Amino acid sequence: MKFVKISIVALSMGLFLASCGGNTETAAPAEDTTVVAAPVEEVAAPAVDTTAAPAVDSAAAAAPAPAAH
Repeated sequence: MKFVKISIVALSMGLFLASCGGNTETAAPAEDTTVVAAPVEEVAAPAVDTTAAPAVDSAAAAAPAPAAH
């Protein structure tokens, strides 16, 4: 009976060492977490037409002139 108990303990220890002690890798490689910026397209400013007449406010043009008292 003593031989059976020692065998069970030895088998348990062997299974434990096989599952936990077999790792020969020291550390996992570091993951690269740098962010790569997307390329930015240059956009030209819109050209302003200085020869055109200034814009007229449609609300002010449609309102009647105030009556004089």
